Amino acid sequence: MTPGTIGSTAVFVGLVASILVIIAYVLALWRPSGEALWRSIARACYALTSVSVLTAFGALAYIVYHRLYQYDYAVQHTGNDLHNHWFRLAATWSGQEGSFLLWACWTALIGCVVMLRARRYEARVMPIYTSVIAFLCAILIKQSPYTLFLKAHPGLPGVPSDGFGLTPSLQNYWMTLHPPTIFFGFASLAVPFSYAAAALIWRDYEGWAPRVFPYALLSSAVLGLGLFMGGYWAYETLGWHGFWAWDPVENASFFPWLAVTALAHGLLAQRTRRTMVRTNLFFGLLAFWLFLVGTFLTRSGALASKMPNGQLLSVHAFDNIGKSGLVLMVTMLLFYGIGGLALWLWRLRTMPKRPSMGDSLLSRDFALMLSVLLMGIACAIVTLGSTTPLFLSWLHRPPSAPAPVFYNKAMFPIVLITAFVIACVPWLAWRRTDPEKFKQKLLIPWLIMIAFGFGLFFWVLSSQRAIAAVSDPQVLKDTLHQWMGPGGQRVLVISMASLGFLAALSNAMLAYRVFRKKPLSAGAWIAHVGVGVLIIGVILSNTFERTALVTLKEGQGPVKVFGYTISFEGMTGKPLPERPLDPEYDPENRVMLRITPPGGDRIDASGNSQTFLMEPRWFVPRPSVEEEAQGNPDTMIWPSIKKYVGHDLYIALASQPGVELPYVTMRPRSVTQLGPYRIYYYKAVTRPLQYMGAIIGITDPEQPFNTPDHIVAAEPGIEFVHGPDGSLMRTPQGMPMLVKTGEALPQITDSQGRPGVAILDSLKVGSDEARIAFSLPDLPAMWTIPLSVTYKPGINLVWTGVLLAVAGILLAMVRRAREAQEVEETGFLLPADPDDEEGIDREKPARTPPTQQGKPSRPEPVRAAIRRASRP
Repeated sequence: MTPGTIGSTAVFVGLVASILVIIAYVLALWRPSGEALWRSIARACYALTSVSVLTAFGALAYIVYHRLYQYDYAVQHTGNDLHNHWFRLAATWSGQEGSFLLWACWTALIGCVVMLRARRYEARVMPIYTSVIAFLCAILIKQSPYTLFLKAHPGLPGVPSDGFGLTPSLQNYWMTLHPPTIFFGFASLAVPFSYAAAALIWRDYEGWAPRVFPYALLSSAVLGLGLFMGGYWAYETLGWHGFWAWDPVENASFFPWLAVTALAHGLLAQRTRRTMVRTNLFFGLLAFWLFLVGTFLTRSGALASKMPNGQLLSVHAFDNIGKSGLVLMVTMLLFYGIGGLALWLWRLRTMPKRPSMGDSLLSRDFALMLSVLLMGIACAIVTLGSTTPLFLSWLHRPPSAPAPVFYNKAMFPIVLITAFVIACVPWLAWRRTDPEKFKQKLLIPWLIMIAFGFGLFFWVLSSQRAIAAVSDPQVLKDTLHQWMGPGGQRVLVISMASLGFLAALSNAMLAYRVFRKKPLSAGAWIAHVGVGVLIIGVILSNTFERTALVTLKEGQGPVKVFGYTISFEGMTGKPLPERPLDPEYDPENRVMLRITPPGGDRIDASGNSQTFLMEPRWFVPRPSVEEEAQGNPDTMIWPSIKKYVGHDLYIALASQPGVELPYVTMRPRSVTQLGPYRIYYYKAVTRPLQYMGAIIGITDPEQPFNTPDHIVAAEPGIEFVHGPDGSLMRTPQGMPMLVKTGEALPQITDSQGRPGVAILDSLKVGSDEARIAFSLPDLPAMWTIPLSVTYKPGINLVWTGVLLAVAGILLAMVRRAREAQEVEETGFLLPADPDDEEGIDREKPARTPPTQQGKPSRPEPVRAAIRRASRP
């Protein structure tokens, strides 16, 4: 059997087996007498489903890795020039179908864990969960990655010998890490959805919470890690010195994370205070559905179009998935969206409604409720903004997406309040807090925060003054104007950074104290430390960064930017001045720059210089048919980053490097040396409004000018262009249009017989001073390197903050997983157990037996559940 046949068969078997899983589990619920038998059958069918999905993925990976061009997917996503083994493997999930298959694989593997750990909830949860795999297999049957090339393109004569290759921007090691990570997080969102739906069907409003808590934390941690990977990938690859652009596809991963993180906070309130039951069930359903919305948004083709200004709505979006696949995606979206909302509304009256604010606004109860509310508002803002192009396309209006400034303004107050709440939470107790004790405990962190704010204020002024002293004095003036500008924007961002510092400090103090006693209980506080550090990093790196555009010219010396001296040392790769671009796809075009840091020209005790090399990259890949027709192939640019503890020096090419012919500026009857040639400028020749020229002589340096045999005479000039009627054609500025004409020098040729050229670039009227460029053998053209240099302070705090938050969430996940196992083994819901001494429960109370809506000793038959649910 061919790999395509194996893959197609495996997908079909996976679809059939997943349907059998659903049927078997429903029968296990419907017929209690044969429950054990039907459950065994369901487990066997699920194992077959998982093996089938993994086999299908392996078949596609084999096709792509071995470049089997008889399959259309291999032609579209790999090529003979893709030699890196990891990139060849990553090409498996670079397309629509491959990413669907990756999603299905993670869903199947996570489902194995859910099936083994659900125990008495297995038959309730697994039918809902397995339906996701059934939908994905159906999509993969309609949108098969195993389609033969000749079947997909019947008009072509044969199978190609090469593919289109992997998109150059995806040829990065993050391509092997980021998509599998983010899709693992996406797949895990189906677990809270399945538990929430099962809880609504069986009115089990308490028992589901401790079991789903670790899965919600897992989703939050992995999605957060995936978002970090995507941001770092953009930062070190795309050359725009940023890590988050509010791109609709980026947001499609962000708003599910907001929803599942809100769920995790709500589950903590439910576990501790038995509140927010309705909210948690809603967010459990919402997080997965929002992921489906994002999936539809990125794969429907709505984001692949251009806005009226010519820019793409998203640089990450897929093309349209195809009509049949799109219909199944819409069906999936409506099935889980309408079905989940209908379930929630159906059970709304039967859900317990308990106050979630505590006895006082100064309580941890209220802080949790407020945090969930803030994340819900942020989720709504990002979702509505990201889906705007979709709604506009439905209304047949020009597509557009909100600018980043919209999100920045909308999220600013939310982040400000969030930072303040996180800073206060460690010193709050459950239910109520003594105001005097709260003030006492917050006083020292508050004073340290004020000192930090003033220190940051003076640091910003001093750093900008230092930058102004070594580069442009206008920088200091602009900075002071921004400080005094309307709205006090700089004061606001200093305030936010200070609150981020207070949040990190307060939670670090409590995390240290808790970690010494109960390490697993410190996870939440460590995560909050990470959020505070992240806020500081975002403020510093985005608000106080500086970017300068400079141009380096070969042979004209270094330039100074932000105290760094940058000099050009040469080019690597294949491009040469006479052949600036390699049309055969050369990804090794690097510009070698020698960087001397401030004070780095000194030699240390070991005799070593502090200078270092930076090598930003660029190349022009093989153009697509459309790009080749337009004559404007895309240029790929990668930055070079020098990392310091407090900042990054970020250098990228502002545009494609070019070459400039060497030139001289001379007055009549003067002599100058240019490389191995001696240039003599005799006189200027002018005919008003018709022609300007310069008579020059070129000779070998060893020969005197009085030897005519060794002098090459030339008259490069500038001609004025006349229209068809003889009138002088003019530019919009009213000046005559000039055409530079070069004069060939047949006496001077290179090894290939090409003559040298002299070009008059300009001629000053009156003084007859001429600027003349030359293309001569042994006189290479000079590189012109346009650079974007960015001083990025505090950027490492962004990465540190995210990693701290992820580590804290994973630590909390381990703790909640152990609690869930204890609940399953004992049959009792855990009591309120504060993480630290600030809680109201000084002594651990007795365990609470499960309520009637809690975990039953044995799953209730479906018919009995329906009868009981229909009672008023």
